[in-house]
Amino acid sequence: MAGDILANIIRLAQYEFDGSVYRAIQVMETYFQKYAGVLNLHGKFSTKRAAMQAAWTAYKSVAHLWLAWRSVDSQDRKLYPAPVETLPFFLASADCYRRWGESYIPRQGKVPTLDPEETCRIHSSFPLPDIRIEIRPVTAAQVQEIGLSIR
Repeated sequence: MAGDILANIIRLAQYEFDGSVYRAIQVMETYFQKYAGVLNLHGKFSTKRAAMQAAWTAYKSVAHLWLAWRSVDSQDRKLYPAPVETLPFFLASADCYRRWGESYIPRQGKVPTLDPEETCRIHSSFPLPDIRIEIRPVTAAQVQEIGLSIR
């Protein structure tokens, strides 16, 4: 859940919406309510705002790791734990998300999305490959479909 919240913060910020925890959770809650029957989420996890906020609070220090895991193709996720040779690429993508979260301050905020003092990080002596990550920004059509006014 924390990884999905971080992904939505990044997506919202890329589209110049307020990429805050509050807005990310609002988008997710609305989406879950609208598509509950299609998504078949009943009983898998709570889709209520309070539960999502609690998950963020509890796991934000490792949200970038969850996001890296969620970013792996769903077929490849079945292979986890992955072969050791793929570990540097997984950790490099998590590190990209961590650096973004530690540098992004929401419009209404005063502190970064991820606290550099609390966020789990890879030791600098561990060699990570140079990679580029992308998260598709939220589109105006998606915002309209969900029915939010979040500018």
